[in-house]
Amino acid sequence: MLNIDNVHIFNNINLLPNLDIMLIFFFTICRRGIFPIWFIFLLGIWSDSLTNLPIGLSSLLYIILIKIFLFISYPENNIYDFRKNIILFSVFLASLSLLRLGFLSIYNNQIYNIYNFIIELIISIIIYIILSTILFKYNKDISN
Repeated sequence: MLNIDNVHIFNNINLLPNLDIMLIFFFTICRRGIFPIWFIFLLGIWSDSLTNLPIGLSSLLYIILIKIFLFISYPENNIYDFRKNIILFSVFLASLSLLRLGFLSIYNNQIYNIYNFIIELIISIIIYIILSTILFKYNKDISN
Protein backbone atom coordinates (compact mmCIF):
# COMPACT_ATOMS: atom_id res chain seq x y z
CA MET A 1 0.00 0.00 0.00
CA LEU A 2 3.04 2.27 0.19
CA ASN A 3 3.13 2.92 -3.57
CA ILE A 4 -0.50 3.57 -4.44
CA ASP A 5 -0.06 7.23 -5.37
CA ASN A 6 2.66 8.95 -7.33
CA VAL A 7 4.55 11.99 -6.11
CA HIS A 8 4.02 14.78 -8.64
CA ILE A 9 6.91 17.16 -9.29
CA PHE A 10 7.62 19.69 -12.04
CA ASN A 11 7.29 19.06 -15.80
CA ASN A 12 4.80 16.19 -15.53
CA ILE A 13 7.22 13.92 -13.68
CA ASN A 14 5.43 11.34 -11.54
CA LEU A 15 7.53 9.31 -9.15
CA LEU A 16 6.93 6.29 -6.98
CA PRO A 17 9.11 6.32 -3.88
CA ASN A 18 9.50 2.49 -4.06
CA LEU A 19 9.17 2.05 -0.30
CA ASP A 20 7.76 -1.44 -0.79
CA ILE A 21 10.81 -2.49 -2.80
CA MET A 22 13.10 -1.04 -0.12
CA LEU A 23 11.41 -3.08 2.58
CA ILE A 24 11.34 -6.22 0.45
CA PHE A 25 15.07 -5.84 -0.27
CA PHE A 26 15.95 -5.19 3.37
CA PHE A 27 13.86 -7.98 4.87
CA THR A 28 14.63 -10.66 2.27
CA ILE A 29 18.22 -10.01 1.22
CA CYS A 30 19.79 -8.04 4.09
CA ARG A 31 17.91 -9.75 6.90
CA ARG A 32 17.49 -13.16 5.31
CA GLY A 33 14.37 -15.16 6.06
CA ILE A 34 12.15 -12.50 7.59
CA PHE A 35 9.84 -12.33 4.54
CA PRO A 36 9.29 -15.83 3.08
CA ILE A 37 8.86 -16.27 -0.66
CA TRP A 38 5.11 -16.99 -0.43
CA PHE A 39 4.67 -13.65 1.35
CA ILE A 40 6.65 -11.87 -1.40
CA PHE A 41 4.38 -13.56 -3.96
CA LEU A 42 1.27 -12.25 -2.19
CA LEU A 43 2.80 -8.76 -1.90
CA GLY A 44 3.45 -8.76 -5.63
CA ILE A 45 -0.11 -9.82 -6.44
CA TRP A 46 -1.48 -7.16 -4.12
CA SER A 47 0.83 -4.50 -5.57
CA ASP A 48 -0.21 -5.42 -9.12
CA SER A 49 -3.89 -5.20 -8.29
CA LEU A 50 -3.47 -1.80 -6.59
CA THR A 51 -1.31 -0.26 -9.33
CA ASN A 52 -3.24 -1.74 -12.28
CA LEU A 53 -0.33 -3.79 -13.62
CA PRO A 54 -0.76 -7.24 -15.17
CA ILE A 55 -1.40 -9.62 -12.26
CA GLY A 56 1.67 -11.65 -11.38
CA LEU A 57 4.27 -9.40 -13.03
CA SER A 58 5.62 -7.93 -9.80
CA SER A 59 5.57 -11.31 -8.04
CA LEU A 60 7.53 -12.92 -10.85
CA LEU A 61 10.12 -10.14 -10.95
CA TYR A 62 10.45 -9.96 -7.15
CA ILE A 63 11.01 -13.70 -6.78
CA ILE A 64 13.47 -13.99 -9.68
CA LEU A 65 15.56 -11.05 -8.51
CA ILE A 66 15.48 -12.11 -4.85
CA LYS A 67 16.75 -15.57 -5.78
CA ILE A 68 19.53 -14.05 -7.91
CA PHE A 69 20.58 -11.58 -5.22
CA LEU A 70 20.44 -14.19 -2.47
CA PHE A 71 22.73 -16.34 -4.60
CA ILE A 72 25.12 -13.41 -5.12
CA SER A 73 25.28 -12.56 -1.41
CA TYR A 74 25.17 -16.20 -0.23
CA PRO A 75 28.41 -16.34 1.80
CA GLU A 76 27.16 -13.57 4.09
CA ASN A 77 24.26 -14.09 6.43
CA ASN A 78 23.56 -10.38 6.75
CA ILE A 79 24.85 -7.43 4.81
CA TYR A 80 26.05 -4.91 7.39
CA ASP A 81 28.61 -3.19 5.15
CA PHE A 82 26.81 0.08 4.40
CA ARG A 83 28.48 0.74 1.05
CA LYS A 84 27.89 -2.81 -0.21
CA ASN A 85 24.29 -2.66 0.95
CA ILE A 86 23.63 0.57 -0.96
CA ILE A 87 25.31 -0.77 -4.11
CA LEU A 88 23.32 -4.02 -3.95
CA PHE A 89 20.08 -2.11 -3.43
CA SER A 90 20.88 0.22 -6.34
CA VAL A 91 21.50 -2.72 -8.67
CA PHE A 92 18.41 -4.54 -7.34
CA LEU A 93 16.16 -1.51 -7.89
CA ALA A 94 17.63 -0.71 -11.31
CA SER A 95 17.22 -4.35 -12.43
CA LEU A 96 13.65 -4.52 -11.18
CA SER A 97 12.71 -1.20 -12.76
CA LEU A 98 14.32 -2.01 -16.12
CA LEU A 99 12.65 -5.42 -16.26
CA ARG A 100 9.30 -3.91 -15.30
CA LEU A 101 9.67 -1.15 -17.93
CA GLY A 102 10.62 -3.74 -20.53
CA PHE A 103 7.67 -6.00 -19.80
CA LEU A 104 5.24 -3.09 -19.66
CA SER A 105 6.58 -1.68 -22.93
CA ILE A 106 5.99 -5.03 -24.61
CA TYR A 107 2.60 -5.53 -22.92
CA ASN A 108 1.27 -2.03 -23.74
CA ASN A 109 3.10 -1.57 -27.09
CA GLN A 110 4.61 1.76 -26.09
CA ILE A 111 7.93 3.11 -24.95
CA TYR A 112 8.01 4.63 -21.46
CA ASN A 113 9.95 7.72 -20.43
CA ILE A 114 13.46 6.82 -19.23
CA TYR A 115 13.87 10.27 -17.64
CA ASN A 116 11.28 9.41 -14.97
CA PHE A 117 13.06 6.12 -14.40
CA ILE A 118 16.42 7.79 -13.72
CA ILE A 119 14.99 10.44 -11.36
CA GLU A 120 12.92 7.81 -9.54
CA LEU A 121 16.00 5.62 -9.15
CA ILE A 122 18.11 8.43 -7.69
CA ILE A 123 15.39 9.58 -5.28
CA SER A 124 14.69 6.00 -4.18
CA ILE A 125 18.38 5.39 -3.47
CA ILE A 126 18.55 8.56 -1.36
CA ILE A 127 15.45 7.51 0.58
CA TYR A 128 16.89 4.00 1.04
CA ILE A 129 20.10 5.41 2.50
CA ILE A 130 18.06 7.17 5.17
CA LEU A 131 15.70 4.22 5.71
CA SER A 132 18.46 1.61 5.88
CA THR A 133 20.38 3.51 8.55
CA ILE A 134 17.22 3.60 10.65
CA LEU A 135 16.45 -0.09 10.04
CA PHE A 136 20.03 -1.23 10.74
CA LYS A 137 20.13 0.81 13.94
CA TYR A 138 16.78 -0.62 14.99
CA ASN A 139 17.94 -4.18 14.22
CA LYS A 140 21.13 -3.74 16.25
CA ASP A 141 19.10 -2.40 19.19
CA ILE A 142 16.78 -5.43 19.07
CA SER A 143 19.58 -7.97 18.78
CA ASN A 144 21.45 -6.53 21.80
